[in-house]
Amino acid sequence: MNRRTVLKSLAAVPAAATLHGQTPPQEPGRAIEESPRIDTAVADSTADPMARFFTPDQFAALTHLCEIFEPSTPDTPGARESRSAEFLDFLVSQSPHPRQSLYRAGLDRLNTEAMRHYSLPFSRLEPPQSTVILEPLHRPWTYETSSDSFEQFLREAKADILQATRNSYQFISAVSKRSRAASGVGEFWYPLY
Repeated sequence: MNRRTVLKSLAAVPAAATLHGQTPPQEPGRAIEESPRIDTAVADSTADPMARFFTPDQFAALTHLCEIFEPSTPDTPGARESRSAEFLDFLVSQSPHPRQSLYRAGLDRLNTEAMRHYSLPFSRLEPPQSTVILEPLHRPWTYETSSDSFEQFLREAKADILQATRNSYQFISAVSKRSRAASGVGEFWYPLY
């Protein structure tokens, strides 16, 4: 019998400690204190993104390439307004090394070809001049991966630019204003700063 009494008292110790530290019951009609609400803002509206992975010349070439592949229209923002170059700068910086090398070599080649043909960096070329350098994109498409790394870069960059632009908050917002069905499910990217 003594053992049973000891075990009951040991079981009651944690319960008594809990009751002792318990706060008094709330008075009726008194509001519960809530933690303060902190207003948040969309990063796009508070800060400008900054290139971190590519060199300034490479980033300028990427920005111009974005403008060529996805220009703005009266109804939709283009790659510049969607900040696709900034997003791709982040995306490629987090990509595997072969993809990083492909992008860096491709952007350097754009600048090299522009200097060789026009003595200007790629970012300062007019559209007709850019067409000469982007000639590998005019080759017929095949299922096989091109052996030319520059052509492979241009094809991957074009696909990435189109996807980054069309999945941006700015693009989705503009399209959803025209059609309710186009608003999607709210899946778009915000640039990380």
